[in-house]
Amino acid sequence: MHDRGRPWTHIEHLEAIRHGLLLGQISKKRLSDIVKALAQQREKNIDPALIEIINDIELRAKVELAKLEMIG
Repeated sequence: MHDRGRPWTHIEHLEAIRHGLLLGQISKKRLSDIVKALAQQREKNIDPALIEIINDIELRAKVELAKLEMIG
């Protein structure tokens, strides 16, 4: 799914979240890693449309992370 030699694309981050949620197997660490990676990508981009996409994916990851933290 992911070539370790290149950075993840925004779509791959979103797909990882979706896949993990469908299987009920996404970890807090995985979501935290995605949030961190997206924050780093946001800093490198000046395209407002791309930043908006990054923000949307990051928000989704944070919502799912909060849900997991509520469950325990």
